[in-house]
Amino acid sequence: MARIFVVEDDAALRGELMRLLELQGHEALASTAFDRIADEALAADPDCVLLDLKLPGDGGHAVCRDLRSASDVPIVMLTSSDNEFDEVMSMNLGRTTT
Repeated sequence: MARIFVVEDDAALRGELMRLLELQGHEALASTAFDRIADEALAADPDCVLLDLKLPGDGGHAVCRDLRSASDVPIVMLTSSDNEFDEVMSMNLGRTTT
């Protein structure tokens, strides 16, 4: 069982994602405090973060950057965007260097 932190501002979608994850035996966690969501996610010590790209405030790219600066937790970006720039930006933010 994996602990998965869901970062999604759409309450209905967040609830459905969490329900599906729990049905598969995972522990699904979330927060709606988007002004400090990276800290909330890190405090939960997840095995993976599902991160919506379009969030209120700074958006998913900023949250990804904050998560990546403090942790190498796997991040799966969720988006309905078909913008290639968003895709490339998300992949670059998720990279770690050694």
